[in-house]
Amino acid sequence: MSLLRDQLAAAGLRQSPAAAAAAAAPVDPADHLLSDQGHLGSAWLQTLASLVQQTPGAPALKAQPPLGQARQVHDQLSKLLKSSGRRRELEALVDARKRFDTEREDTAWRRVKARLEAAGVSEKAYRSLKQQEGRDALATHRALSKVPEDELRGMGAERLRERLG
Repeated sequence: MSLLRDQLAAAGLRQSPAAAAAAAAPVDPADHLLSDQGHLGSAWLQTLASLVQQTPGAPALKAQPPLGQARQVHDQLSKLLKSSGRRRELEALVDARKRFDTEREDTAWRRVKARLEAAGVSEKAYRSLKQQEGRDALATHRALSKVPEDELRGMGAERLRERLG
């Protein structure tokens, strides 16, 4: 290990851990929100976990559940809360999920818009894409991230919709 460190120092590539941490790009919270683990730590998942613990007969929830499992447990728990007359708790749970989903979708659309603006795609093409029936914001964001920048330049609305599926 020390031999490698000496070689890096001789080449001028050695950085202290503090300098390496400072040189690293700052983490954008929106990146985490749009990831597959974006729901972990959200108010919705905290509310869900709390209600699962307080409700007898509630479905099991892993410590760090995948998003699909969290949605399934949410749906099952909602039915259980409704049938047991716990309307306030049900409304709080539904509201927390709605806020999470809305924030995630809005973040994805903001990222799509910023990418298209940076590539010189018209506002009209973005609006056309966003208003398309059944268009999922996260799927659009992920598909757009795979399109090279030079291919996006000057792309029209029809071609953009076609390229993104």
